[in-house]
Amino acid sequence: MADPDGAFDVVIAGGGVIGSAVAYFLAAHPRFDGRILVCEPDPTYRFAASALSASSIRQQYSTAINIDISLYGISFLRRVGEILEVGGDRPEIGLKEGGYLFLATDKGRAVLEENHRLQTARGADILLETPAELQRRFPWLCVDDIAAGTWGRTGEGWFDGYGLMQAFRRKARALGVEYRAAKVAEIARAGGRVGAATLDDGTAIACGAFVNAAGASGARALLRRMDADLPIEARKRMVFYFECRDEVAHCPLLIDPSGVYVRPEGKGFICGSAPAADNDPENHADFDVEHGFFDDVIWPTLAARVPAFEAAPGPGTTT
Repeated sequence: MADPDGAFDVVIAGGGVIGSAVAYFLAAHPRFDGRILVCEPDPTYRFAASALSASSIRQQYSTAINIDISLYGISFLRRVGEILEVGGDRPEIGLKEGGYLFLATDKGRAVLEENHRLQTARGADILLETPAELQRRFPWLCVDDIAAGTWGRTGEGWFDGYGLMQAFRRKARALGVEYRAAKVAEIARAGGRVGAATLDDGTAIACGAFVNAAGASGARALLRRMDADLPIEARKRMVFYFECRDEVAHCPLLIDPSGVYVRPEGKGFICGSAPAADNDPENHADFDVEHGFFDDVIWPTLAARVPAFEAAPGPGTTT
């Protein structure tokens, strides 16, 4: 247990949705009564993935553990107002179970079907449909080159990621978790464990356990100072927003075989894609929007897949 001189049972580097969720689940556990410190260098979360991501949930994975985690996740999100209530105030995260729709050509059909068998075996509510069935369900969809599609009838969709992160943070604080506007600069081993964390102001904090939730780039950089590494890289991704004058009713989160995605957001849609592999270096500092990527890659793909988007204006708000 922690002593009163400033040591903590658990120190968490990073107060985004992962760090704050870890803090909440620890603090809420009936067998845990220790002290928790969360160190977050930017309390505005301006560049946090929790604020900038497309904030979606799916069970359409190819591994059982990811499917099981997501099945738990959707059950949690459905009850988030009750679970993370503080003082009678229930958070709203705008969960919309619109489903994911993965499309496959002949080349990808076998993999789609194999994944579907695993997903349904784990209890996910995913439908495997023919092109004719897809077009009846989504009459605005072009399926000329499509061999099959899988759609999450329930359990998949999108939500307010920033709101969820703030709800975890607020609940954790209500349960006694301490937050500091600080960056963990160094971690020190004590035998085979982390025994202390040093903040960017030089403060050293002893800890019984350490959680590295400093993000894709921050977590890796922190471990490298200990001559360790993580097999992850920070890659630049952009999210574009546009509006469409024609109705595209009941649009799910659509994944084109090319990898381009689109989903509803407010009165319009958000979309994005990974760049080509030869133009996707590790990059954790560039947040500039490349509008040409929308014009040259995303919009032509979406306009071919959803003809109603052909008359859509260029991107508006971009992230």
